[in-house]
Amino acid sequence: MTKASDNVFPRFLVSEGGSTATPAADSVTVYAKADGLLYSKDDAGTETLVSSGPGGASDILDIPTAEMDDTLVLAPDGAGGVEFRAEAGGGGGALVLLEQHTAATAATLDFSTFISSTYDTYVIEIVRIVPDTDNVNFVMLMGTGAGPTWDTGANYAVSNYRWISGGSAFGGGINLNSINVTNTSDTVDISGYYGIQGRITLYDPQAAAAYKPVMGQIFYWNNANKVEGLVLSGVYQSLTAVTGIRFLFSTGNIAVGTIRIYGMTK
Repeated sequence: MTKASDNVFPRFLVSEGGSTATPAADSVTVYAKADGLLYSKDDAGTETLVSSGPGGASDILDIPTAEMDDTLVLAPDGAGGVEFRAEAGGGGGALVLLEQHTAATAATLDFSTFISSTYDTYVIEIVRIVPDTDNVNFVMLMGTGAGPTWDTGANYAVSNYRWISGGSAFGGGINLNSINVTNTSDTVDISGYYGIQGRITLYDPQAAAAYKPVMGQIFYWNNANKVEGLVLSGVYQSLTAVTGIRFLFSTGNIAVGTIRIYGMTK
C-alpha cells in the first residue's frame, strides 16, 4: 500500500488492519490487511483479494458488481483504520431512481411501484410535461390499496405563491379534489416550447398517524403568455398509507414529457 504522504493526490489514508466483520446485506467492504494488500468481503462473508499491490495483475479495486449500487464510501473500520464500503442505495441523502414514465398522448402517468419501507422521502422530477389541450391545470392524486384506488374526494389542501413578470399572488384552497401542481387561476398554455418543469418532494407516504405532505417548485408558460414560477405546499388529508401517485391534466391528455421518482437514502 502507498502511504498517504506519497500520493500525488492525497485524498484519504487507508490503514492496515485485520479482516473486518461481514457487512450488511447488499454491501461489500474493502480493507487493507497486514500484508499490504486490499481484500473485499461480501455480505456472505466471502473474502476476495482485490489488489495484488503496485504493478500486480489485479492493481485495481475489483469489487463484485452484484454488490454495488451507487456509492463507494470511506468509513472508520472500528479498529483505528479506515475501510471502503460499497453501500446499497448510496450514502444518506443520495437519490436512487425508483420509477419513471414517459408520456406519448397519455391520459395519466401512474406510479405504483416506488413506495417501500426503504425510503420515507421521495423526490419527483417533472421534465417538460406538455398538454394536448389548451388552458388546463396539472394535478396529482394519491392512491391507496392494492389497485391503487385513486382518491378524487375532497381530501386535499394546497397553498402556493406564484409570480410572473407583472406581479405575484397567493393561491390555494382546502377540501380540494386533487393537489394542484399548477395554479388554477393561471392555467397552462399548450405551447411545447416550455412545458411544465419542476421538482416535488413527497414525505412519509406510508405514515399511519399523519397526513401526507408535499412541497415543490414549478415553472411553466401560462395562458396569459407569461413565464410563471410557483412554490407550492400541499397535503393529502388521510391517515391511510399511500401506495401510488397519479399525474394528469384537468382536461385532455399529456402529449409528451417524463416524470421520474427518486428515493432519498436515509
